[in-house]
Amino acid sequence: MNKAKYLLSSVLLTLPALAVVSCGRVENSIEKTKQDEQFKSNEIKTIAENLWTERVLLDLYKDENNDVKSLSEYLNNKSSKFYKDALLAFNIYASSNLSKDPNFFVKLYAEWNKKGWLTKEEQKVISPYNIPTVKPGEQVFELIYKNGKTEVNKTINNSLLILKYFSINNEDMLKKLDSNYESNKNKYDLNYFNLISYILDSKPYQVWEYEETNKTNIYVARQKIIASTKDFLELLSDKYDLNYKATENEKLLPAREFLTDFGGYKGIVVNDASKYNLDYSYSKLINKNANAVIDGFYSNDSNKKIVPVNEDGKLSTTIPLYNDDSKKLKASYVVQIVPTVKEISKEENGSSKTEKILSFENSIFENKLTELMIVLSFSDSSLINKAISSFKKIGYKLEPIYEILVETLKGSDFI
Repeated sequence: MNKAKYLLSSVLLTLPALAVVSCGRVENSIEKTKQDEQFKSNEIKTIAENLWTERVLLDLYKDENNDVKSLSEYLNNKSSKFYKDALLAFNIYASSNLSKDPNFFVKLYAEWNKKGWLTKEEQKVISPYNIPTVKPGEQVFELIYKNGKTEVNKTINNSLLILKYFSINNEDMLKKLDSNYESNKNKYDLNYFNLISYILDSKPYQVWEYEETNKTNIYVARQKIIASTKDFLELLSDKYDLNYKATENEKLLPAREFLTDFGGYKGIVVNDASKYNLDYSYSKLINKNANAVIDGFYSNDSNKKIVPVNEDGKLSTTIPLYNDDSKKLKASYVVQIVPTVKEISKEENGSSKTEKILSFENSIFENKLTELMIVLSFSDSSLINKAISSFKKIGYKLEPIYEILVETLKGSDFI
């Protein structure tokens, strides 16, 4: 994992779109009063927040000899790290929304046209993609990212800010961010400290679900069992949920090829681990062995455990379709998102000893960590506030040059 560079102790932003009253004006002039009203508006607060995020990302993605002045300039260089991360975030954002609503972008294009936000040339570029279920191509991504009115850039930038927050691995910075750093520094791999801390706190899991509430159907199929992945697919064959599938970027376990065909995808869920009896405690995770089960079908019985799927698509043990707790027909495939255990050697009093820490190195998710962090950014709306607060603590601050802006931005996590 690359070590992020933090070169600024503060960020001074101005708002060029505003008419600025010079310092020589009379304090209570009509012009000054109008300016103060402008600065008080929520729109100005949003502009300031967006500019702050852009400035932080510009610094975090900056190379030693990089003279890029705006994030949009990176879109001219498809080999840049920013372009690759931004495109990945956009593809995840687009695919996720299209799986929930095939007309997601058709509706957005119509709204943007109605508001006059798209030029005729932009409309021509978008036209071939203005079809239900069709994901925008790279050219459309670049176009709507650069068009600030669509706020696609805000959505993607927020996702990347969270990605960079999860990637912080500098010990001095981590001390500033986490009040529990000292007690956890010998428990977590510093390369994944923020990610591990978040996961143990928010308990995320990925899930595919089938549920039947019709009493007649429940009565007929009450004794049915699930013995294979084929059984799960058959359950969904007559339900609209079949269309809700995880995209390639959302599949965190590529080796589970059967997940490609699974419908009923609900995404990543946080703060509800008790639903599937998932344990995220440090004591439990640190004592897991390499073969511990973290994904499979929920057992639907008093055992409340995860039943793994064998290579031939068969469950290690069959499970009832009827769920005792909910009194419904239910089948759920769950992926518990947790770190693995890493052994490290430490020198102490002239001798070497082995200790265990939580890490994502050599974990089942190792090759999909960027995707995981981006998917999490869209799954938990509280993460952006956490990321903003953290970069503020590191020293990225907006320093308003007008007193009235201080009042407008009061309470914001970046001043």
